[in-house]
Amino acid sequence: MIHRTTRYEWGVWDELVGTPENSLQQRYDLRDALAFGAWLNVLVGQSASIGLACLAQTVHVIAPLNTRLEGVLHHPTYDVLCLSSQHMRDTAVRVAYAKAVKDSVGRADFDGLSCTLLEGISRTRPCRPPRIIAQIISKPTDSWAL
Repeated sequence: MIHRTTRYEWGVWDELVGTPENSLQQRYDLRDALAFGAWLNVLVGQSASIGLACLAQTVHVIAPLNTRLEGVLHHPTYDVLCLSSQHMRDTAVRVAYAKAVKDSVGRADFDGLSCTLLEGISRTRPCRPPRIIAQIISKPTDSWAL
């Protein structure tokens, strides 16, 4: 079991791109943004056992923001952090369910909670009772039309 006061430093870094020759600078792309999102979901999902999770760097080198003479460069990872800070607040709620009823268009109902293309509900955030906003993380299956 992880003690609640455990501290983590996390981030996305490609050691083949960030080399001493280019001052370890990284340019992030969509793959990195997806990795950021995945890590944020893991950290929120395990928030009961993580005391503190710090992004390795916030500005420069391996960071979502880089400063230039012309201004600030926002990498795609910045957008993930920004959206997460706006929509992943309040309380992380672990949702457990016994059985789902799915229809042909990929919707599922769990005791009155409906979600589209649902395989697992990872976290929810109460909005206005009785409404719930659910963050859905899922793997596509062959039966889903994308």
